[in-house]
Amino acid sequence: MSHEEKNTWAQLASTALVTGAYLLYVNQLLGAGVFAAPDGLAVLGRTVLIVMVGGGIVVNIVAAILVNIVFAIATGDAHPNMATDERDRMIELRSFRVAALGLGVGFVLSMVALALGQSAFVVLNLIIVTGALANVLSSIVKLVEYRRGF
Repeated sequence: MSHEEKNTWAQLASTALVTGAYLLYVNQLLGAGVFAAPDGLAVLGRTVLIVMVGGGIVVNIVAAILVNIVFAIATGDAHPNMATDERDRMIELRSFRVAALGLGVGFVLSMVALALGQSAFVVLNLIIVTGALANVLSSIVKLVEYRRGF
């Protein structure tokens, strides 16, 4: 398994973990009526910054380190080949296109929801969830391309 493939697995796992934690936390706050308060959107904004951005960075770094340590121990290869070639760049480009398409679709869906009278809370969460799904789809494209050997 290549270095890029291992990091893609780590990114996929960390995206699922951080997004799941965010959705659980927001669901708890929603049940407690926090977002009904006048500063509800400010609380949501802080939650996004802390959990999704801050937590996402930390969990991504830790997951990448752990995956590389586990694979180094399992394979006995302490110095993996981390060089990238044209194939890696093409796979990255394909996955970037999928992510950009997913983000675009998510943005359009959120604007449709806003036009249909949905609240800013719903619109912001729609953007966040579709962004996470775009990241997952991008990672899946990478894994499929690496497995195909293309």
